[in-house]
Amino acid sequence: MGEPPRGSGPGAITPDGCAVELYELLPPGEEPAIVHTAVPPGASILELGAGAGRMTHPLLRLGHPVVAVDESPEMLARIHGAETVRAKIQSLDLGRRFDVVLLGLGVDGHTASLFPGSPVLREVFRTVAAVHVAAARIPQRLTLTFPVLNAAARVVFLVAGPEKAKIVKTVLAEQSTLPAAMVRPTDGELVWLADRAAAALHPVGEVR
Repeated sequence: MGEPPRGSGPGAITPDGCAVELYELLPPGEEPAIVHTAVPPGASILELGAGAGRMTHPLLRLGHPVVAVDESPEMLARIHGAETVRAKIQSLDLGRRFDVVLLGLGVDGHTASLFPGSPVLREVFRTVAAVHVAAARIPQRLTLTFPVLNAAARVVFLVAGPEKAKIVKTVLAEQSTLPAAMVRPTDGELVWLADRAAAALHPVGEVR
């Protein structure tokens, strides 16, 4: 492992190289509203890498209790109204089950940082694991494992764009063994939210 990344900018810099004052200025965009429509009213949400509250504050205003986790005390100091936890993700142990896990989908079928062919796909004990993805822009990563993802009360995939159409069709095929297809809540609900372009090759795309 080399030296930790160092960013630049005014004010405090987080351990992973982010300028806190810059993150405080980032707009929330449409994501909080999308999450709100995908989960039950008042559902509790665990936000890993919460930063300065870009998602946290809108979700709170929409009525969702949020547990905001970040390694940077300067980031967490910008968050108001949520339970904040200063911790590294790899050592986080909150001892509770959350209502919702939000996931994306890569064009290769990965989700979180669970990539095809990774030995972490077979992990059954650890909740968080380190992975190395040589071809990725950020090769050294941490990911939640399937025991955590599949223990959630509800898992929601958010997918958008025509470049995701082929992989959505592949992942939702009955015999798919891609990482995203291995997300199967044992005592919960699996929800896919895809825009028209991403769902174009799947029968659901014909409905809406």
